Amino acid sequence: MRYKAYDQDILNKLHEFELEILDEFKRICDENNLQYFLTGGTMLGAVRHKGFIPWDDDIDVGMPRKDYDKFIEIAPQKLKKEYMLDCFEYNKKYYLPFAKIKRNNTVFDEGFYDDNFMHKGIYIDIIPFENVEKINFSLKIRAIIVRNIVDTMFYKNGFRKLKKTRRPLFVLLLSIFTKKRLMKIQHYFMTKCKNDNSKYINALGGSYHYLKETHFREEIVPPKEIIFEKKKYMGMNNPDAYLSRLFGNYMELPPIEKRVNHVPKRICFDVIKESTYNNKDLKKLQKTLVEMLDEVVRICDKHKLDYFLGGGTCLGAVRHKGFIPWDDDIDVIIPRDDYEKFLEIAKDELDSNYFLDYYKTNDENHFGFAKIRKNNTTFQLDYQYKCHNGFFLDIFPMDYNDNKDSLSLKFDVSLARCLLDTLKYKDHNLPKIRNMRRPFISILFISFSNKRIHSIIEKLYQKHNNGKRINGGVYSGMYYYKKDIYPLDKVFPYSIVEFEGKRYHAFHDVDYYLKGLYGNYMELPKEDKRIAHKPEKLDFNTGDFKNTKEEYDKLEGK
Repeated sequence: MRYKAYDQDILNKLHEFELEILDEFKRICDENNLQYFLTGGTMLGAVRHKGFIPWDDDIDVGMPRKDYDKFIEIAPQKLKKEYMLDCFEYNKKYYLPFAKIKRNNTVFDEGFYDDNFMHKGIYIDIIPFENVEKINFSLKIRAIIVRNIVDTMFYKNGFRKLKKTRRPLFVLLLSIFTKKRLMKIQHYFMTKCKNDNSKYINALGGSYHYLKETHFREEIVPPKEIIFEKKKYMGMNNPDAYLSRLFGNYMELPPIEKRVNHVPKRICFDVIKESTYNNKDLKKLQKTLVEMLDEVVRICDKHKLDYFLGGGTCLGAVRHKGFIPWDDDIDVIIPRDDYEKFLEIAKDELDSNYFLDYYKTNDENHFGFAKIRKNNTTFQLDYQYKCHNGFFLDIFPMDYNDNKDSLSLKFDVSLARCLLDTLKYKDHNLPKIRNMRRPFISILFISFSNKRIHSIIEKLYQKHNNGKRINGGVYSGMYYYKKDIYPLDKVFPYSIVEFEGKRYHAFHDVDYYLKGLYGNYMELPKEDKRIAHKPEKLDFNTGDFKNTKEEYDKLEGK
């Protein structure tokens, strides 16, 4: 962990949310006669400050193992709907040796959960305290095994701030054992002692050295009441013994450089409210995107280049005569030959308000297609794209093949997508990368430059263009590649569709195209299935900030 000085209003609100979670945890424990106690920095805060340590941003509670196991069993049914229990027992993606209660519809993103599908809500930690008979070599072995598996799980899930000398061990463990097996081994060694009246008790999954985390049982339980933020909770039976062992002279404030907290990358107290567009902003954004589309169409019409509205833009044109109500981008498809011409022409003819973003104009580009971006605007997604983050329109090349079921085509497209993942992982450590691809990806990004990888991708996409052209296909889109392959008589000649009161080109058989992508496309999806980018930051005028890599480096003090 690191230290960060918070905006005090944000920290105060975070504390309020965490206390609400603690109260919900306490309610379940009290109703079911389960022992718990404040632990770690939360226990220290209760003794030294009668509440939170001023810079602390989480809450830690502990439970004897038998009470912890009972809590894990009953909590999913007992918790109010605002909360969820996150632990390995119920979440196969979870990898910590203790549980968390998280507040739904919130975000506390620490930046190292390498998976977008992990619940990143504001949380409290629930740490099991294990039975220990003796402080001996056997305990040391237990602690070493548990710690190495914990760190291996961190490494597997994208956390890289671990000693490089230990990484071969992590790689070896991951090559021998599945994640599920490692977690079972960890649990076995944590719970090896079954004597619930053992002389010692230990937080083997905690943050500190195992000897600091080993305490006489009577120092911990039975718990005693203590005041924390003007409320009564249960604390250690002998707080002085516990805190002295963990922190030394615990009543003395540490210097600033020794203070720690979690330093979240992002905090959000209401995801639905904060991620849903203001209708006025969405309409303004959509109007700007249509202006960008008109600029692309201007160049295509002037130079007699084919183009088609694609994906959700085509769907919106057919179903809504304009944008899908929640959509926030535009997709255009251009056949490969015309696509290459467009890229060359646009370098010179594109209006100065726009930037052509593809791998030859932007070393940081990690897409298999081009984007037109609006200068002096910001559309920042949940990862930092350290170059031009302006409003964008996607332009996908359409390539050709003579057999969509060809194994050669499947191999080439799969390899190209793996290479694209290499760029994403290399430049931004983006999370949606399958774990089984990562060893291959690591080799690739050590061996090749970004431009070399892009060059290979382009050759793979275009490899089948020299044969008989029976089908067209967009291989760099978000859908499974076979969904984005269509007979050319369904593509040409173009048809006309209405979009936001204007007329644009679409595929010849729009119904065939949309059914292939969406099935029953005229039926609105359920609200939880509606997809939009929902940027973290939306700015219609960034002024002097030009969205360049150099300017981002300045912001980060590089």
